[in-house]
Amino acid sequence: MKSYLAEHADIQPVSNDMVKIYYQENSQEFAEEPQYQFEVLTSYGELTDDQRQKVLSALASAKTANDWKALEKKLIKNQLPIKHQTAKARPGLLSDDIRALLEKIVPEKAFKATDSAPRISDIDVKQTIRIIKVLEVTPGAIKPLAEVSANIRKRLAPIMMKQAVAEASQNARKNVDISY
Repeated sequence: MKSYLAEHADIQPVSNDMVKIYYQENSQEFAEEPQYQFEVLTSYGELTDDQRQKVLSALASAKTANDWKALEKKLIKNQLPIKHQTAKARPGLLSDDIRALLEKIVPEKAFKATDSAPRISDIDVKQTIRIIKVLEVTPGAIKPLAEVSANIRKRLAPIMMKQAVAEASQNARKNVDISY
């Protein structure tokens, strides 16, 4: 089979035009990860049952609070072990638990640049108790064609081989009688 294909199959190389067309039609495949700007309210340390209930209640009220930094100060005054953090990062740089929370409230491609309302997670209760508010998602930049063209050629090469094998198969069938 290999020798027949080597002799009769005309495998065309992947052209620059094919690479450009593939890149234009599938440009989102070559986008970097989006960047998330978010805030987190989280408990820290060992919590008593009473503290745990108060923290859960306080974080439930965070869904309607606009200023989480002010809420943190209020909760600290009430002697609750809560800390507020802000961050701007790509999901690949985050811990698995934070990334999972972000993906629950902002499914990929669901948050548009025009969305202005922040999205807030449900309260995540594990060893620590936390809630996340996504303020903004900046889409990742699309890598330039020059950077991804070799990868595109690797993706298109099997397609070109398949076409050549199909043509060789059709030509072989034309030259012989096949009976079943």
